Amino acid sequence: MDRKITVSAYSGGKVDERPLTIYVDDRGIEVEVVEKWVTEDFNTGKRRRYFRLRDPEGFEYLVYQEEETSDWFLRV
Repeated sequence: MDRKITVSAYSGGKVDERPLTIYVDDRGIEVEVVEKWVTEDFNTGKRRRYFRLRDPEGFEYLVYQEEETSDWFLRV
């Protein structure tokens, strides 16, 4: 089950280049990117940008952004 979240992201060369803070249950969690990749559904052409993130305490999160809508989700 994936959960829609809010993300504050660094926007350098493009919008939402990488997450800086994720908001889960109204709690802001500062994160660093550990790994990133893009997937594409060849039937629909929809793309997702995935990020494996780590907070200062060492907890990891898997989030993705739907490129079509710019919505962010936490994979739980």
